[in-house]
Amino acid sequence: MQFNLTGLDLNSSNAEIMHALVPILEKNPNVVCAESDGDELSVAYENDDETYYFSVESKQENTLSGGITVTISC
Repeated sequence: MQFNLTGLDLNSSNAEIMHALVPILEKNPNVVCAESDGDELSVAYENDDETYYFSVESKQENTLSGGITVTISC
């Protein structure tokens, strides 16, 4: 999954990125719970018994909107 995060830059830690993603993911009506323990993000979806764990795959500067574009993967 890919997200554009303003207010962060390439020097932002993975923990800062994951904490910024929690409120974004919680807005998704299919997400029951999203939590970050720092380097990893756990997401539970409605009607799914599994919990999915994501980590930062890549980050790059977003020159159009400022901030960074982050890709996370399971």
